[in-house]
Order: sequence, then structure tokens, then C-alpha cells
Amino acid sequence: MGPAVEKRYCLAARLSATDGGTYEGTISQVCGGVGRNHADALTRLGVAVDFISVVGNDANAHFAFRYCSHMNLKHVCQLDDIPTATYLAVNVKGAVNFGIGSIQNTVARISPQLIRSKSDVIAAADYLLVDSNLSVEAIKAAVEIAASNGRPVWFEPTDVKKVGKIFDANCFHLVHTISPNANEFVGLCDAIGLAIPNKDILSDAEATAEFVLRHADQLLQTLDTLVVTLGAHGVVIVRRVEDNGRGRSEVTILPKPTCPSIESVSGGGDCFNAGLLAGRLKGLSWPDTTTLATRCAALSLQSTHPVPPSLSTLALLRNSH
Repeated sequence: MGPAVEKRYCLAARLSATDGGTYEGTISQVCGGVGRNHADALTRLGVAVDFISVVGNDANAHFAFRYCSHMNLKHVCQLDDIPTATYLAVNVKGAVNFGIGSIQNTVARISPQLIRSKSDVIAAADYLLVDSNLSVEAIKAAVEIAASNGRPVWFEPTDVKKVGKIFDANCFHLVHTISPNANEFVGLCDAIGLAIPNKDILSDAEATAEFVLRHADQLLQTLDTLVVTLGAHGVVIVRRVEDNGRGRSEVTILPKPTCPSIESVSGGGDCFNAGLLAGRLKGLSWPDTTTLATRCAALSLQSTHPVPPSLSTLALLRNSH
């Protein structure tokens, strides 16, 4: 669950933001939003998804419904009195230079009351994935419904300033998986009172893995899985595994995806997460699950779409049936 966001990406080879000039580039329109991206990617990977969100009754909403027509949208509420969430990103050489968003009107309407009206959907799910753009009250309502029905929760922080929402909601102990990027991982450590002596370790996957393992009890607490994406430096995953009846922490270090070119980094992490979750839900082995996740991220990085339609072609998942 989370806002569905109409997005415009301005792609340029160079930019000087203060000279008032016009730069040659391309402008594309897509539909995004962290929760929506995960729902889209999981759908394309053959996972049945109920996407809970809110949009307005405007041209951007009509575009979003067309763009997401392959998804299950029956739990997306269309309201006449709000605009659909929108975002403009200026992307230079594959990375977002800055963005301007207008999503708060939408976020405010994904309320605890709306979420409680969908409690039967949450209770029946194999997993609940929560986008931290939601309000603290909405996050609390969603996570508590899932937990009371024995459903694992994946919390996606989305932004370093929003990591603390799960603690403000007093629900961190109910989270199964959390997936911060490097900056969000710093915010997570701050929230639990764990100092990172040298933030340069986040430029080194092995050093990050060593730090996480050394502090696994404090970091994981009641978590099952911690996924730390480090951009060009790869991914570190720490999860609890059973070993002869005893639990222990196991680390997996993955290199960054190999891509001939990078069109946009927006959506890469969401597609990676979706690959991990799809592999878990489909019963893939752990090596096959991480391979699938890496392939999902690679396809996203090579596309102007945050979730490329080509995800549905991944043979690894199709062959698992």
C-alpha cells in the first residue's frame, strides 16, 4: 500500500540549474510511487497483488489507470476532491539530480479509517508491504492489522527522513523485513541508538556486512531480514536462518547488477525487493531468489520505466512453476 504517483522524468546529459538555459533531453511520463512500483513488479512476476491506494479524478488519474491496467486496482479509491499525486524528476546521466513532488493531499486520504476498511484484504494476504510515505497513524493501523492476523510485514523506508515513522508508530517489533538504502540505513542506526563510527564503510559492501553482523542482535532485534542497498557498491542482506535447531544470522553480499547502460536508477531498488519477495513467495531457493532480484534490478536500470514490462519475461521465475 502507498500512493500511486504520476511522474515526469526529464532526462539530460548535462545541467546547470542556475543559468536559466534550455537543455536538450527527453521527457517521459510514467506511473510510480514506492508501493505502486512494488505492486507493479510483483504483478509482472506472476504474484497476485492487492494494491491499496488513493487517486484523484483527473487526467493524471486516468493516465495512472491506463498505465496500471495490468494490475489489480479494485482497492484503489478514486476521490473527486483531491488531485492525484504527482512528481517531477530531473535526471542527469542516469541519476536523479532533484525532484519536486506534490503527494501530501493523497497521503492524507490513505487514512487509518480507509486502511481498516481494507482489513479483510490485509488479513488474507501472504505479505503486507508498507510504503513509508504514509502517515504514522496509517502505518500503525496497517502493521497492527497484519500482525494481529499473523501476516509478515515488509517496511520500505523510501527516504532517510521517513525511517523513523515505524518507530513513531511503535511497530518496529512487528516488522519482518526492512529494506533501507545507505542513507536510510544510517537513519535506522540513529533510530535504534547504534553509532556508525565511519560512514565510509557504506562504500564497501564487505565492511557494511561486517558491521551489520557485529551488531546483528541490536540491528535485527525481531526482524527476520535486513536488506541494505548500497547503489554502485552492491547489496548486503542479513537474515535469520535455522541451523540445527538454532537461529543464527547469515549474510549475503551481492554485486551491483551488470548493465551495458543505465537509463535511470528510479525503481531499481523496488524491482530488486520485488524479486526477493516473489522468489520467497514462489518457493525459490535462496541463490535463485537473489539471482532473480538482481535480474529485476538490472532490467529496471536499463529502462525509463521504474518497473519495465520486460520483468514478465524472466525465465527463472516462469521455470519455477
